[in-house]
Amino acid sequence: MVLPSQSLDNPESAHHQERPLAPFRSPVGEDAHGKLNAEALEGGGVLLDHLSIVGDAPTGHAMVMLQADGQNSIIIVGGANMTFWLETLPPADLEVVKNVGIVLLQREEETGNESSFPAYLDA
Repeated sequence: MVLPSQSLDNPESAHHQERPLAPFRSPVGEDAHGKLNAEALEGGGVLLDHLSIVGDAPTGHAMVMLQADGQNSIIIVGGANMTFWLETLPPADLEVVKNVGIVLLQREEETGNESSFPAYLDA
């Protein structure tokens, strides 16, 4: 977590440490939200080499609302992310997945089950 008074670029910040970068594979729209999301991810040390920009769809959103009783409600507004449901991962993406320590998958359970790395499914 980076607090408003801290910066990942500040070598004196407690958060400026050598740490592995996390690759991210997902599409975003070619809109202000996509740009904002990409900048936030990059600022947090996420590798965006595999980020794709979709020109004909807005960036998707999910709003999570926490209820007083601790339950949550999630509203999903699909966008560019809905253009990315692949049957199989392309070889270049699969190579990235093979070289990381942990993978968070969304709806790619079969790929996660076939892997030799810890894979977490967020369905």
